[in-house]
Amino acid sequence: MDFIKWDDSYSVGVEKIDSQHRLLMKLLNDFLKEINQAGKEEMEALTKALLNYSGHHFDMEEEFLKRHPNIDFHKSEHQKFVNRILSLREDLDNGKNISGDMASFLVSWLNDHILKTDKAFFSGIDEAETG
Repeated sequence: MDFIKWDDSYSVGVEKIDSQHRLLMKLLNDFLKEINQAGKEEMEALTKALLNYSGHHFDMEEEFLKRHPNIDFHKSEHQKFVNRILSLREDLDNGKNISGDMASFLVSWLNDHILKTDKAFFSGIDEAETG
């Protein structure tokens, strides 16, 4: 069962970004399927993979949007995501069970960020201009 499923409502109109969003959803779904059974080491590996891929994705989004007048806001949204994951990772290192908090945050953030922030920022972007 997928916790979050791609459909056209998530499309920002730039295939490179949409493709990465689909992969992020797959990563998120895989993560959420494992989260309740994962031990500390598995959770550390899962959060590391999530941070690595999201960092790559954020860099690409920010490159596409570098001329947008509100790019600093978009970057700050990405940084908030990273900070929250790092905070949860710290909680994990301190022995806390982060499964519920992590699952809730990831689903909420991904839905909210793509459907609101990304769609607003990418509206009017010509894919041909993004290379």
